[in-house]
Amino acid sequence: MNEFHVGICIDPSKKYTAHTNEEIMQAAGILAVWATDQLHKDLSLREVFDMEYQFPIIDHFDLSDPLDPKYFGPGFEQAKIDNDGVFKFPRDPDVHPLLALRREFDDGAEVAYIYPNSYIGINQIDGHTSFICLD
Repeated sequence: MNEFHVGICIDPSKKYTAHTNEEIMQAAGILAVWATDQLHKDLSLREVFDMEYQFPIIDHFDLSDPLDPKYFGPGFEQAKIDNDGVFKFPRDPDVHPLLALRREFDDGAEVAYIYPNSYIGINQIDGHTSFICLD
């Protein structure tokens, strides 16, 4: 069984300084709870969100793979999540994360960035980056 460690960084890009940590955690809602629950210690973050979210996930695609069937078309290959967790997409304003959740396992680490409006970016252990919209 993997050792399970979770680190939480509130407002990693320092965009929400007008808000308290409690307000930011409230905005992240149940997503942070799911990601840090010991019951999910053997699941990847992508598996946790797939399992816990009781409705179909609207968008769940691999930013690393332009052949992903839900790939958003021309220009989307330029979408990325930078080192501060900021989601960048050509011609759109940057989207800053509310939280960064780092889950450490024996074989590596995953980082989930929780954004406003139930968007989640996940840097997976295998090197892929997923992006999910739960609304």
